[in-house]
Amino acid sequence: MTDELIAVVATPEERVTRDRLTHEAWGQRLTGPAFVEREERLRRTPFASAAMLTWLLVPRDDRGTVLASLETFRVRSRHGAQLGWSYEVASVYTEPVLRTRGHASLLLTLVIEACHDAQAFTLYSDVGESLYARAGFAPRPAWDLVLPAGRSTGTGVQRGDDATALLGARAWNGSYALLPDALQLDWHRERERIYAEKLALPTLEHAVLTCAGGHALLAADLKHGRLYVLDLVATSEDSLHRLVDASRDEAARVALHEVVLWETPALAGRIDAHRTPREGALPMLRPLAHGLDSIQWTEIPRLLWV
Repeated sequence: MTDELIAVVATPEERVTRDRLTHEAWGQRLTGPAFVEREERLRRTPFASAAMLTWLLVPRDDRGTVLASLETFRVRSRHGAQLGWSYEVASVYTEPVLRTRGHASLLLTLVIEACHDAQAFTLYSDVGESLYARAGFAPRPAWDLVLPAGRSTGTGVQRGDDATALLGARAWNGSYALLPDALQLDWHRERERIYAEKLALPTLEHAVLTCAGGHALLAADLKHGRLYVLDLVATSEDSLHRLVDASRDEAARVALHEVVLWETPALAGRIDAHRTPREGALPMLRPLAHGLDSIQWTEIPRLLWV
């Protein structure tokens, strides 16, 4: 039976049909039409326009019967000194009546086979490891650092919105790294802007914090009242605490209740925060480049999530 199933790239009309179905999974606090609009707006961002495809699992002779779907985002990556491309996987979905039949893992396998230029595939699982392990993905245990929002003067921190130069000069650590640019930051901010409009909430005053020795890139998860620090670089304890305090201040300015950082090796043990296993977005890697394994993916900031 699996030989009779194929992966195809969705047409714009097919994407809208899937959006209407996936509203039940990811459309909390939005009406069905508002969720469809959200997805269309995100696809129109420069990042998604250049990088994103929606894939469908269908019978070879019946494209109208969709068994599973997912999205991929093609991004620059580096394995050792070799620059290349990797694919971020998002929005893996099978209708409830079609689940437990292996459709999602088969679609993942077929999409991986179709992307011949990939150094690796990455994803951020909210359903545990087992589904994606069947397609060759290995987990990278990770932690959230959670702090309360709180007003601060933010002394010595400059606030703005342009991260182009920062990300262009960013040194990503580890033997394997994804290499996001400012367009990916704008994708996160567009999600924020959409929810601000739909829920009548304010957006962050500033998304880029800089000081001598580091920077923080921010986006608000207005649906859950959180501020995410998408990327944090701090070369000294002073710059780290300045940026964390300024992030807490930006959250408090728009009535968000907490700040969430994704712990990286460089931040481990340096921030006094509640540390909790990251279960809702577990990073997983499917290595493809020769000599690459999951242990080499060490730096995984929220900025890389889609």
